Parts: sequence; C-alpha cells; structure tokens
Amino acid sequence: MRKMADHFAVFVLGLLAVFAVSLFTLYSYSNIRKQHVIVTVATLIAWYSSFIIVFILPLDISATKYKQCQKDHNCSLENSNNIHETDPHHGFLANMTTVSSPSSCPCVEPWSWVPQTVLSVFWKIVYWGAQVLTWLVLPIMNSYASAGEFTVIGKLKSAIIANLIYYATYVVIFCICLIYLATQPYVTIDLENLKVIGITASNTWGLFLLVLLYGYGLVDIPRSIWQSSHTLYMLQQTYFKVAKVTMEYSEAQEKYDDTLEDVRRSVEVIKYNHPFRKYVDTILSKCPEDFRRSLRRNDDYVDYNEQDCSIPTEKSLIKMHINVMTTMRNYTRTQSQKETLLHKAIQLEDDIANQNSSNRYYKRSTGEYNGYLKFLYSPRLGK
Repeated sequence: MRKMADHFAVFVLGLLAVFAVSLFTLYSYSNIRKQHVIVTVATLIAWYSSFIIVFILPLDISATKYKQCQKDHNCSLENSNNIHETDPHHGFLANMTTVSSPSSCPCVEPWSWVPQTVLSVFWKIVYWGAQVLTWLVLPIMNSYASAGEFTVIGKLKSAIIANLIYYATYVVIFCICLIYLATQPYVTIDLENLKVIGITASNTWGLFLLVLLYGYGLVDIPRSIWQSSHTLYMLQQTYFKVAKVTMEYSEAQEKYDDTLEDVRRSVEVIKYNHPFRKYVDTILSKCPEDFRRSLRRNDDYVDYNEQDCSIPTEKSLIKMHINVMTTMRNYTRTQSQKETLLHKAIQLEDDIANQNSSNRYYKRSTGEYNGYLKFLYSPRLGK
C-alpha cells in the first residue's frame, strides 16, 4: 500500500509540475490581468493538455513494458507460487504449471509505475478534452473575439461562418473515409463505426497539419541554429528585417491614425441619445486610452427623427469595429517586432564589438542584462 502511494505521489507531483510550467508559459506570453478569464482558462487547459502528453507518455511506455514483461514470463498473477501451496493434493498439476512466483519474476516494477486503468481514464480525458478544444471551443472563441457584431448572437453567428472553411476540411476527410468504408463488403455502418470514422478524420487532419509544420521546422530550425553562429551574417540579416518591419510599422501607424480619425467623426455625429451610441462606446473601448481622453465631450441633445445621411449605419459600425481591432493588432504587432529586432541588432553589435576586447570584459551599450537567467551570466569573457 505504501509503495502504491509513492507511485501516485510521483504521478501527482508530475501533474503539478506540468501545470506550473503551463501557468508560467501563459504568464510570460499573455497579459492575464487584462484578458478575459474565459480566455485565460481555455488557453491554460489547452496548453496543459499538450504539455501533459510529454510527461504521461514515458509513464505509459514504462507501464506497458512492465506489463509485457509480466506476460512474457507468466508472472502477472500476483501472490501465486504454485498450486501445491493452496492444495497439496495437486502435486502433479503443480509441477506442470508454469506460473512463476513474484520472488522469481525477473520483471522490475518501474519507480513511475501507475495502474493501467488510471492511465486509460487519464488518456480519455486528455484526448476528448483536446478534441473539444480543437474543434469547438478555441476556433469559436478566436472568431468570436475578432467578430465585429455587437450582440452575443451576432458574434456567435459570425464566428460559425468564419469557421466554415475550417469545418469543411474536416467534413471532406470524414466523407472520404465514410465512402471508403461503405464500399467494403464486410463493414457495416453503425454508430460505433461512425465514431471511429470521426476519430480517424480528426487524426488525419491533425497529422496532415503536423507534416506541414514538421516539413518547415526540420529545415528552418537547424538552419537558423547554424546561422546563429555567424554573428556578422546574423547582424546583416537583422538589419534587413529591421528595415522591412520599419516600413510595415509606418504603414500600420498611418492606417492606425486614419482609423482613429474615422472613430472620432463617428463619435461627433452619434450623440448620447442615439440608439447606436452603445455601439460607438463599444468601439471606443477598443481604442487607446489617450485617444479616448482626447475626445471632446459633447452631451448636446440632437433630434434624430429626420433622416440624416451622415449617420453611420449598423453595418458600417460593424465594419469600423472590425477595422479598429485589426488595425490595433497590426500596429501593436509591428511595434513589438520593431522593438525586438532593434534590441537584437544592438545585442549583435555588442557581440561583435567585444570579440576583440583586450581586457576580456563584456561591455553592453544598453546597460546590464536583466533577464530571467541573470544569475548565470558573467561579464567576464572566457579565454
């Protein structure tokens, strides 16, 4: 019993460690304080389900190998020496049996051993949870956040329409598998087979995407590692990227200013007593805080009974809402990329400048290093 408790302690500690890694990754690459709680929870569960496979797979392999060893040596029956231990009158049968005792079993129980039933239930939770997140929750949430409609029903409808192509690829693969099985004479199409076809279509879609990503990663990652050893080449490449991103940033900033100007005109036209004012307020909430402060507050009452062509329609406000979110993302993305590349260029310039340092002391042009691994870095250069 104590040994079983030790095994489960290792299993639970592993789950907690993976959860800590997922939480740290989420904290590093997102703004938990500003983003919605549902987005944070869904992303954490998705990353946790992915990272947990790396931890659970070795446990499953070791448990399977241990079980196969027991089966090969016929010692899977615990507490069973021979039959003569319980019935001395069956000595002949006891001599004929091949069941080994636990003491003579050569199989060594792994320190990370977990019962197969626990792993089976756990794999089902991870697999079906990942399926729901992959095909329903995450795509709908992504499109829902990018939708320009102002109502929940409108956002959901727009999100489903935006994912039709995504779902259409799955339906095509499902139909191909269904047609193939329908042509087989000894296969009946029932609910269980439809479930298998659905799983097969999902795995096929995922494997196809994985092959595409591997095809790029297996070439680009070793090449980038090899090129990173050539500091001068990396600096020239970074200069080129800085020039390219600077142009993209200028275009994004110009479109950013034009979009905010359109929002300003809409705010001046649509007053507080107009039915569309709540839509304008929603758009304003996506704009920068300094822009909202710069708007001149005007609460004058306006009679909108007469037809006014200058008043934006609901469709135009939806389009403006989408344009604001897209422009803000592009502006923030290019600004962040520009800052990152400039920091990298300065770092590479410092590396080249310190290669021939006479006092073997690394000098930074932008101050001291303040990263997570600061305690591992020393300004003293090796010989």
